[in-house]
Amino acid sequence: MEQNILNQILSVIDFGFVFICNSITYLLIKLLEEIKFKKQTSILFKRSITLIVGIIFGLVVYSIDNTNPLKLLYSFIFSLLSFDYIFKPILRKFKSFDYKKDI
Repeated sequence: MEQNILNQILSVIDFGFVFICNSITYLLIKLLEEIKFKKQTSILFKRSITLIVGIIFGLVVYSIDNTNPLKLLYSFIFSLLSFDYIFKPILRKFKSFDYKKDI
């Protein structure tokens, strides 16, 4: 029973989409912080960038691969959760990769 539930969850999430969406978002926010703002940006700005990247990347993936839009939506939602609870704690171990800057 548990194996069936796990297989169903794994079948509706595109982990390549999740990883690439998180990577592009992280790099874009870091780039904008370094070039334009020279300081820590607001959470609303980061969430806006994440939403824009997710929509654009989702449209690109859908146009190239004709993936199920619901699968892309689930993958995007999982990418938001996975970044906060999986990738961010790992990146915090490496201080140079953290969003927060020493002020």
